[in-house]
Amino acid sequence: MKDTRNRSYHHQDGSGNLTPLSVSVSEATRLLGFKDTKSTYRLIHQGEVKARKSGRIFLVSYASLKAYIED
Repeated sequence: MKDTRNRSYHHQDGSGNLTPLSVSVSEATRLLGFKDTKSTYRLIHQGEVKARKSGRIFLVSYASLKAYIED
């Protein structure tokens, strides 16, 4: 079963496929292929990746992760 903790979802298209709106810093780190979260936090603080602080955690924009990788 797929782990869906710390993710918000919206429908991508009419076929029922779901794409996350945001992911946790640890998930973003994994998706970017980094070994630790320091690099991900650096990208957030430099404005390279969009994230919003919610309480004590950052919610990282999945779309900004895709844009960062595609550039």
